[in-house]
Amino acid sequence: MKYFYDGHEKDSGIYKILNTHTGRVYIGQAKQFDDRWPRHRRDLYKKKKKTPILQNDFNKCLKELGHDDFLEFYVLEVLPGTTRLQRNPFEEKWISIFDIPDKIYNIEKHPASGDPSCFSHTPEETKVKLSIAVKKMWENKDIRIKITELSKQRWQNPKYRESRTKQIQEYSSKPETKEKRSKVAKERYNDPVIGETIKTTLADARLKQLGTKAAIEINAKTFSGFILTSPTGEKYQNIKNLAQFARDHQLNESGLRAFIYCKRESYNGWRLVPVESSDNIS
Repeated sequence: MKYFYDGHEKDSGIYKILNTHTGRVYIGQAKQFDDRWPRHRRDLYKKKKKTPILQNDFNKCLKELGHDDFLEFYVLEVLPGTTRLQRNPFEEKWISIFDIPDKIYNIEKHPASGDPSCFSHTPEETKVKLSIAVKKMWENKDIRIKITELSKQRWQNPKYRESRTKQIQEYSSKPETKEKRSKVAKERYNDPVIGETIKTTLADARLKQLGTKAAIEINAKTFSGFILTSPTGEKYQNIKNLAQFARDHQLNESGLRAFIYCKRESYNGWRLVPVESSDNIS
């Protein structure tokens, strides 16, 4: 078995066990990382693991490969000075991130009362508890500084950065994630106060990028005040239907919209220039 503690052997927090032969993961929590893993190993070899699928996979892979190096232990989140109850909501958060069919061992939705699984019977209450726990932790200046520094150190590790980026991409690509984010974005945009702030901020950012002479009017129907130039040199102004424009030019609407709203500097070779600096508009 391989261990990737990233210097956090004695810390507490959330971890994952990756079966590199099957691609499945198990999410758990520990008071001390290097103490938790030996107990997993003991239970697996004694065939006493309470997670049947993990135990069955281990038995098959061990028999087929003749060694246990197919299991790898990774630290996901360091939570120094926390209790088991404080770590539970964080564990549940990570389980939801990795909750991809046939890719996670934590599948017991209704565990027995004595089962240490952190799956919640009352998810809404768990969300409230998680929010309270996080706020309480961040009120402690020492913990706040330590977690921030640890996060920065871990992000410098190319292997961790690549793994975390992949996790985020997989989570973001889920239909339910996209639907949830879209719903939240619409609610914020339609909020009388927050929505107006967002619109003003976007307009100010675009004016700053294109120059004060460019009069920009961005609304649900028309994008004007700038020239959108294709990779081959064609120029477009006053785009009335961004979704249709994206389809006509085989572009991703969200990517194009992010480009126009200054959330990215370039997009597939397309450029934005002030109206005054361009001629031959389509």
